[in-house]
Amino acid sequence: MKCPICGEFDEQDHFECPKCNRENICGSHYNFDFLVCEECAKKMTPPAKKTAAKRQGADIGEIALEEESPKNPFYLRQLKCPVCGTTSEQRWFKAKIYSEQNIDVDKHVQDFVWTEKVFKKYYPPLYYMWHCYNCHYTDSYVDFENPLKDSFSNFRIIKNAFIDQYQDDPRVEKIIDKLGENIDYDKMNYYQAIKLHLLAIFIQEILKDNEERDSLKIGRYYLRLGWLYRELGQKEEISNKIKSTLDKLIKFLKKGWPEVAGDEQSALKKAIEMLNQAFKTSHAVKSVVAEVDLLMLVAGIYIKLKETEEALKILSSVLGRAQKTKHRLTQKIRGSEKSKVPMPGEELRRLEIQMKRLDSLMSKARDIISDLKTDRMKEEREKAKEIIKTLGELPTQEIREILLKEGIDRRIALEFAPETKKKFLGLF
Repeated sequence: MKCPICGEFDEQDHFECPKCNRENICGSHYNFDFLVCEECAKKMTPPAKKTAAKRQGADIGEIALEEESPKNPFYLRQLKCPVCGTTSEQRWFKAKIYSEQNIDVDKHVQDFVWTEKVFKKYYPPLYYMWHCYNCHYTDSYVDFENPLKDSFSNFRIIKNAFIDQYQDDPRVEKIIDKLGENIDYDKMNYYQAIKLHLLAIFIQEILKDNEERDSLKIGRYYLRLGWLYRELGQKEEISNKIKSTLDKLIKFLKKGWPEVAGDEQSALKKAIEMLNQAFKTSHAVKSVVAEVDLLMLVAGIYIKLKETEEALKILSSVLGRAQKTKHRLTQKIRGSEKSKVPMPGEELRRLEIQMKRLDSLMSKARDIISDLKTDRMKEEREKAKEIIKTLGELPTQEIREILLKEGIDRRIALEFAPETKKKFLGLF
């Protein structure tokens, strides 16, 4: 068994692509935007035409930006806005020009490895949203080109609400115009990217009915917004340049959008709210594997929020759901083996792949639970040390009781203030 993409085999994390039906693909090749393997994801957007075309007045289609120059990582795409029909130029990174590495527990990609060092100045997450300069409609590059690719898409409802409210509601008009002003992909930066993410979220939240909203999409957008805020906090030089401007923007937006997410914490909390809603209602979360994947993501976000207890509850739920499903699938396979009418080979392979995927997710969940408990014990020890420093000379029993009253785990309290072992019949 080998991965058809890299030739290796990841026993703990592999899947079957629902698009090309290839099996044993390493989990690292899974595209979370299209929910298929990375090769199929790239094929879902046609490659750029290599024929020369003028930037002005080009036909609808694709042209490479400075095609003859190897120093540009983009294809330029001439697309019609799905809302107003205006042709606009969008950017698509050339195939296999970078790879994602060092992925955090909430799926935040922390490193991008480029095929050419000259491309390191570009940062892919900043270009995730596509934007119409005419009507300001903004959506991910995945959905902007073909918003009706999924049968359960709510795009038609979004489109009508967006047009109506932009024309009739001054509040909506002000917010959309503010977020859509001065967008320049040639000078893309964190400030513009944050504006585009906020704009995409605001457009999706124009729908007030939770049943009409795409909670999964909104949750993912809030998560990506949280990543951008997190990165700003880690890049002091960039943050200092835009902090004042960004603070003014958030202050302006709060006048008409009081619940706007202006920092990482609020963005991640909104992400959890929307993803939990999606778990209950989204048609895109159709299988137990998809449910478990989503729960793992929510647990990861709780971890980044330092809400360890909530993360542990979710991860325990992951293990419970996965184990029950695996047992059910095992019984189904065994029942087929005893049946006079055996299960078709294709169906059998599908169930086996699901079981392997569940095994991988359970293994990851157990590893995360172990790490969280280890970290929590370290924190408890440090807290216990600080408490003991303030107590002075006290009997061991009193120290132990104080530690327990302060909420220190009993195991840690006994570690620092052990109970006296009782002598056996007073002889030892």
